[in-house]
Amino acid sequence: MRFLRRLFELPPQLYTILTVWLACTLWVLTASFNLDTPDSLAQSVLINGEAGGSLSFPGLRFSEWFGVPMLFYQGFGDNVSGLMFVHVLLWSGAALLAINIIYKWRGKLKFFDALVPIIFLNPSTIQTVSEQWLHVVIWVLYTLTLVTVSRGYLKPWKMVVAFVVIGIGTFSPGGIAVSIAALFFYGVHWIRTKWYTSAFLSIWILSVISVYAFIVFQEALPGIHSGFLDYPLQNILFNWMEIFYGRWAYALIFHPIVHLLLLILSVIMCYWLVHPWIRPRKRPNRERDLLLLIGSLALILIGGIFLTHWNGSLGGYTALTLFALYWSSQIQRRWPKQTFRWVYGLLVLILLGSWVEYQYFLDPESIYTAMWNLGFSHFRLG
Repeated sequence: MRFLRRLFELPPQLYTILTVWLACTLWVLTASFNLDTPDSLAQSVLINGEAGGSLSFPGLRFSEWFGVPMLFYQGFGDNVSGLMFVHVLLWSGAALLAINIIYKWRGKLKFFDALVPIIFLNPSTIQTVSEQWLHVVIWVLYTLTLVTVSRGYLKPWKMVVAFVVIGIGTFSPGGIAVSIAALFFYGVHWIRTKWYTSAFLSIWILSVISVYAFIVFQEALPGIHSGFLDYPLQNILFNWMEIFYGRWAYALIFHPIVHLLLLILSVIMCYWLVHPWIRPRKRPNRERDLLLLIGSLALILIGGIFLTHWNGSLGGYTALTLFALYWSSQIQRRWPKQTFRWVYGLLVLILLGSWVEYQYFLDPESIYTAMWNLGFSHFRLG
């Protein structure tokens, strides 16, 4: 009876959010398994050698076949269905972590928060599940877990979780960027508060990054692409557009002036993300958690400009960027109503684009025909 009484005492907002979360999880799972089961990535890499690099852990020359994801692929072997199922569970867990972050920040839930599961479980998620891009969801979980455990004074169990997450997550594609962001995050907090927990974590991150750098640079230094001057401006603009809009936007627009305008708009979006952190409220500045999330996005963007292999993690930008925008809108100091409309409009735009990509994933010719009928005669995506 006490358990039932507790259930009835829970707010209706929570039940609404959990209903949307469950519906999105089941939809992604069902849609993924209704597609043709892809070939095992572990089979392709380990037997056919398609990774193009050393197969020793944790190297694989900065590709998606690196560290923790590769252990997953090896563990499941040819069981692609099992890997896809775990993949959906990881994305579903990322959605719950994001909801928890919003709840911890605000202290209550709103019906609008039912949008959060959709950010993480949408048509683009189906593609990552089917293509087994496990490194994307691990990177997203890595960031969200660090944000979740980094609020206030770190209790012993939180500190142990942070140690484990940092140690494992660094050896994943994109994880090194989050580690660097976390080093600044905990380092600044250590200097400002003199808390020994932040000091321990800063030293631990520095140690793990050093081990990562020693192992990886020993194995893959000759394969690093470091030609920023050789990197076409077109590709840099493409990276910016893919972060904020998706590949479908680039497929629609080719004019350089439009590219420049979208680049400027993307910079404005970055300002909106960090605005609550730059202008904190008078009460204790808990917005500092945004620094870790924004820092990881910025560092992976920089890595995508200088190092071509970092572009493989662009699939995770949509979820983290949208969540950062949504979270930022919840803690704005000024113009909250205008911010809401702007964020929701961007959310609808990007989810519409993810639906276009999903349809292209199912039947490219149908999307070509639809775009040609709309006047986009040079549409290409992929």
